[in-house]
This record gives sequence, C-alpha cells and structure tokens, in this order.
Amino acid sequence: MEAKIPVVDFEKLSSDEDELKKLREACEKCGCFRIMNHPIPLTLMADMKLVAKHLHDLPMDIKIRNKLAILPDNGYVSLSVTSSIYEGLAISDMHTSPHAIEDFCSELNVSNHHRFLYFTIFSK
Repeated sequence: MEAKIPVVDFEKLSSDEDELKKLREACEKCGCFRIMNHPIPLTLMADMKLVAKHLHDLPMDIKIRNKLAILPDNGYVSLSVTSSIYEGLAISDMHTSPHAIEDFCSELNVSNHHRFLYFTIFSK
C-alpha cells in the first residue's frame, strides 16, 4: 500500500489546533508534507525549481567545492548507498554574512543568469 503524503493548510495553521497537530505528525512520522493555501507566488516556486535543478545538474567536481565556513567538513552531500534519494548543497551564514550567497556562487562557478536567480530567491 502506498503511503499518502500529508496535506497541511497554511491558512488554518494560526487558528486550528488540529491543523498544527497534523503538521507536527507529518514532520515526526513522514518527514515531509504538502502545503496548500500558502502565500508563495507560483513564479517564485518555478524559479526555485530551476535553481535546484541547475545546482543538482552541476558536474561532481564542481559540487564538491561546496564547503561550509563554520563546519568545513560539511557542505555538499552526495548520493550514497545509505542516502540514494538525497543530495544536498549548503550555504552557511546566509543571514549573518552579506557575502554568503556570492561565496556560494563563486564556489560553484555559477553563471550571471543563475546568480541573479539565486540572489532573488535567497534574499527573500
């Protein structure tokens, strides 16, 4: 039997205790959920998907340049036998360092076009 991904209504979160409980259970039991009635514009969501696709399509020799300033042994996480569906890149100090996004883009040789998207998305 296929597991259903929980659906959480963003508009109800501030006023409905049952919706908060649903969100808590989704995080604890499933680790993911779908959110509806959120204020995120469709254009921003489309841009975020483009950014994510571009980052994960980068060649491996470029992705492994991603290191965190705070924790140098962290940063890029590759697909592995134990994590065959998760791959990640990280930006450290994004909210405290004005140069964090630029450093991230420089590490990964990001084009000017994609830098514009990153700055637009990550600075919101």
